[in-house]
Amino acid sequence: MLAYSLLDFLWILVILLGSWCLVPSWGVNGVAFSYLLSAGLLTVGGAWYLGRKYREVVSPLERKRGTLRKLLSFALPSFVGGLGSLVLAYTDTLMLTFSRGTSEVGLYQAAQPLAGLLGYFVGALTAALFPLVSEMWTKGERKLVRETTGFLFKSSLAVVLPFSLLFLSFPEVALRLVFGEEYLGSCTALRILSCHAVLWTLLSVMGTVVAGVGEPLLITKTVAWMAALNFFGNFFLIPPFGASGAALTTFLSSFLGVLLLPRYAKKKVGKAPLLPFLKVVAGGILVFFSVSFLKSFFSFSPWLEVLVIFPPILLLYFFWLLEMGVFTEGEKKILFRLLSFRGERS
Repeated sequence: MLAYSLLDFLWILVILLGSWCLVPSWGVNGVAFSYLLSAGLLTVGGAWYLGRKYREVVSPLERKRGTLRKLLSFALPSFVGGLGSLVLAYTDTLMLTFSRGTSEVGLYQAAQPLAGLLGYFVGALTAALFPLVSEMWTKGERKLVRETTGFLFKSSLAVVLPFSLLFLSFPEVALRLVFGEEYLGSCTALRILSCHAVLWTLLSVMGTVVAGVGEPLLITKTVAWMAALNFFGNFFLIPPFGASGAALTTFLSSFLGVLLLPRYAKKKVGKAPLLPFLKVVAGGILVFFSVSFLKSFFSFSPWLEVLVIFPPILLLYFFWLLEMGVFTEGEKKILFRLLSFRGERS
């Protein structure tokens, strides 16, 4: 697990160092070469590590009757779902280029990676979650899988929501810090994409659980509907609204996915209690209105507003979660059981 966790860090580190060395002389080609270098080094290094530590991975596959069919039954839906994910990932940028030009693409590409930072937590979570869910499901721990799903929904939402509200309330601060004044035109897109990040967090956790219990076809169906909405939404919203239209389409696609995937997976995984989610969302709404009120009350610079307003509001938010009993004693036991599963695996 440590090696897997280091992959993203090393990926970014190689790109950063390569770009720092090559961009002054090669320009944008230096960034492209850094990506190529990072992919090559990590592929070779990862293959070497697997072969050295897990020899069974590189050993010849034992032929058993039905093995290929089982592999294809899982891999083909995942492959088709991956094609739908490509539509979700690149349609907005391509349509922005054709409809509004590269300047609008630049605004959108400023907002998109900033909002994507909110997904770092859930990305690390799902990397560890998939093998745990698969093992629990194989051992017949159906109830634990359902309890874990609800617990991880709440914890992911509770962590991502306040930082999403930070981008929603202070988009200009983040854009000035990272990209400069000329990209402030993407404030609206960043606000919308920060809301999308909350939905994407829930969708990622549910998708990992559904894949872990061996139902990738349900994910493929969901992604297909999302990709269709994404394509037609971009087609109609990008020409009049530009980057904001692309962001709104992305948000609506994720909203559709959050509605569909739990419905498809309800018989297999069950459904989580609604009340704890409403408590977390109510805390987020409280944070948003508190920040909005304080912003209208103070007349500081945006930087000072963030430093003065956000820390006490964040404390208020976590105090709300504790007082409302969002996380119960029983869920602490779930966490210990998950850790025991991980200990058995290692």
